[in-house]
Amino acid sequence: MKLRKALVIILALALLCTGMEVFAAADSRWKATTTYSNGCPYYIMVNRRTCTVTVFGLDEEGYYSRPVKSMICSTGKPGEETPLGTFSLGSSGRYRWLNMIDGSCGQYATGFWGNYLFHSVCYYDREHDALMTHEYNALGTNVSLGCVRLQVADAKWIYDNCRDGTYVTV
Repeated sequence: MKLRKALVIILALALLCTGMEVFAAADSRWKATTTYSNGCPYYIMVNRRTCTVTVFGLDEEGYYSRPVKSMICSTGKPGEETPLGTFSLGSSGRYRWLNMIDGSCGQYATGFWGNYLFHSVCYYDREHDALMTHEYNALGTNVSLGCVRLQVADAKWIYDNCRDGTYVTV
C-alpha cells in the first residue's frame, strides 16, 4: 500500500513538472514575432472550431498577450469556410451598412481579406428591426458564407476600435 502511494506521488510530481514545461513552451510560442506589436493597439484571433473572436491588447513588452474582449461569432459553413491565415483589417474597406451577396444586409462591416469581413448578424434590409433572428440564434455555429458574423455591438466595437492594419489570424 505504501509503495502504491509513493508511486502515485512520484507520477503526480512527474506530470506536474512536465506540465510546467508544456506551459513554458506554450508561453514562448505565444510570444512569437507575429504577435509582437505592429503599431496597432489590438490583434484579433478567430477560432473557427469554437466560433469565438478574441481581441488581444499589448503588454508592457510590446506583445499582444492581454485578452481585451471575447465575442461569440459564426464562421463559414462546410464548403464556405472562413479562410485560414493572418490578414490585415481594412484591406477590403469598412461599411456602416453593406449588401451581402445573398441579398441580406449587415452592419459595421470591416474587411480583412477579399470579400471576407467581420459584420453583424444579417438583416432582411437596412432597417434596425429587420434582424434575421434565425441567424442571430445561429451564433456560435459554422453557418456563414465565410464572413465572421457577430452581434451588432461586437461588430461595431471592431469597426470603431480596430484600425486598418490590425492583424487578424483565423
